[in-house]
Amino acid sequence: VAPVGARGGRGGGRGGPGAAGAGAPPGAEGVELFWEVSRTADFAEVLASDRLSARASSDFTAKADVRGLDPRTLYHFRWGVVGEAAGAGGLSPVGRFKTLPARGAHVPRLEFAVFSCSNFRWGYFNAYRDAAHLDLEFWMHVGDFIYEMGEDAYPSPAQAVRPRGLRPTHEAVTLGDYRERYATYREDPDLQALSAASALIAVWDDHEIADNPWVHGANAHQPETEGDWEVRKAAAVRAYHEWMPTRSRGTLDGSDAALPFLGPKIYRKFEFGDLATLVMLETRLLARTDPNEIPYVFGQVAQLLAKANVTSLEDFDGSAAEQDVANLRATLEAYRRHDDKVLAGHEQLEWVRSVFEGSQTSWNLLGQQTIMQEQRPSDLEGAVDWARRHGRDADADLWASALANLTGGGGGGAGGGGGDPPTMCFYSQTPYLRPKMGSCEPVNAQLSGSVLAATVAGREGITYNYDQWSGYVRERERLLDAIKSSQNTIVYSGDSHNAWAGVVRDRDGHVAALEYAGTSVTSPGTERSLPVLPPEMVRAGYLAANPDMEHADNEHKGFMLFNLTHERHHGEYIVTPRYDVRQMGHSYCSKALNAYYTHGSRTEGDILVPGACEHLLERTWERKLPSFKHSNEQAPAGWGLVLGVGGIFLLLGAAAHKGVGMLLEWHKTKTRQAYRLHVEMADMGDDI
Repeated sequence: VAPVGARGGRGGGRGGPGAAGAGAPPGAEGVELFWEVSRTADFAEVLASDRLSARASSDFTAKADVRGLDPRTLYHFRWGVVGEAAGAGGLSPVGRFKTLPARGAHVPRLEFAVFSCSNFRWGYFNAYRDAAHLDLEFWMHVGDFIYEMGEDAYPSPAQAVRPRGLRPTHEAVTLGDYRERYATYREDPDLQALSAASALIAVWDDHEIADNPWVHGANAHQPETEGDWEVRKAAAVRAYHEWMPTRSRGTLDGSDAALPFLGPKIYRKFEFGDLATLVMLETRLLARTDPNEIPYVFGQVAQLLAKANVTSLEDFDGSAAEQDVANLRATLEAYRRHDDKVLAGHEQLEWVRSVFEGSQTSWNLLGQQTIMQEQRPSDLEGAVDWARRHGRDADADLWASALANLTGGGGGGAGGGGGDPPTMCFYSQTPYLRPKMGSCEPVNAQLSGSVLAATVAGREGITYNYDQWSGYVRERERLLDAIKSSQNTIVYSGDSHNAWAGVVRDRDGHVAALEYAGTSVTSPGTERSLPVLPPEMVRAGYLAANPDMEHADNEHKGFMLFNLTHERHHGEYIVTPRYDVRQMGHSYCSKALNAYYTHGSRTEGDILVPGACEHLLERTWERKLPSFKHSNEQAPAGWGLVLGVGGIFLLLGAAAHKGVGMLLEWHKTKTRQAYRLHVEMADMGDDI
């Protein structure tokens, strides 16, 4: 992304006067706006300003490209509706942002946060609010910024923390649906707070479009009932660019020449002086081959066990199922190594190669969607051995008993004992399961069979997720070939809803990159699928099954916080203790991992080194934020500020906002977006 602060030529925003002013009725062409930028929050000296229109053709969103700002400088900005006074809701709160450093300038330090997987109905966005108190250069979102599902799906009505408020209530399929879904998310006051506090760099994952998409379809797209895939994909991508901070180019289909549009080719780079080059990859829509060809792996293992009448781990050894599972593993290993399985595509990989070969910065950073390191399922038997090796015999005994109870071994266990039937005890903090925490109940056959299958898969080392890079081995090798000129590459990933850190190895087994994979803001992970096993046992099982994995956390939600210098990459996993209630200012660091600048070949000893938590301080919560009230406190006329990296202002949902009566009327006409005044500022990267 171009550091606009380093470019000359002060210019105003794009776009001319609107066809309709504030107070225009629903369906009007647009509303006339003005924006201002200042070094100070009181706007004593306005450095840049202009007018532009938010038009109906772009869902009442507008972008202004601000030039002539100084590099790596803190600025403040605000929006207004022409002709309306501040007291009438015509002037927004004040947002802030830092411009990018000038290309090649010395930058001693960089601090930023990384987020993924923020499902509106699974919980509250407390992670956003707490991060808003930090003094960040920018924040990054690596996908699943929204979820396309309806309120009858993930989560179900009985599981939802926020059972009401999702719009539309059905799955997003059309352009109007996606626009309305972004509007719903953008109303959230905690997302607004972070968006107003610092710059955003974002890329989509799958749920901005549909579950597990690829070039010619998606796991969750049904052509018979949901229409043509290309039409849906274009609608999702268009809404993304309307509501997110991207510098769009070109037009969608030539029918609306006034609509700037980038399309699916969203990969781009950002440069932070001499310190770091950040590349954002696109791995969903441009080149990906079908990730949905392999049926649910644990289900396949369960079928093989049932076919051989294997009902416990003791029955598995020497059974017909043992050879069947070995054959399944061989088939899956061959499949994931097919040369024609593509994820990023040749054009994008060659672009990545050119960026990394030309990089003159100390670090090369790669933001993308799915886990890149090799990841096998948790080896639950290995977890027991791990506990014993670490002198934790009491834990080992508890874990062994729990595993025996759940895999047909019996033996009572926690809550059981003596001749009592096997029991399962609940540990998951997933909101709808939280009331069961600490309670125990008899093991049921269905759960026992699924845990048995997962345990066997973990013991046999069967790869279980073919949607991530482990399902595209040759493509991962091609990517690592493209970045091999860099000895200091860090990968940031999302998608899995849990936290992982480890190394990524090339085709020769050498360490090619280090990976920090983030947990989610709200979406549940393995803590939901394995709620009756101690989380630390599952973590230990992942570490036992994956020797290149340094950190695993399948229990907590939150975000990742990074502090980068020329000699050290310091990463902290920040935990948001609760997301089923609004709880601000309670986040804490659960794990810190350091990577050090490598002068030459990397050795196994300097890969990821545990360190001390340093950057989330008590005084963090003292920082005053702009006022963004929760929905039940929201004034009839209000603004939401969102900003991004350099000089792209994005005003979201601007139009007349005359009060509750008008709001309710517009709800009926499906122009809810027109009520919300929502601001974002960002900078897209260098031309590809």
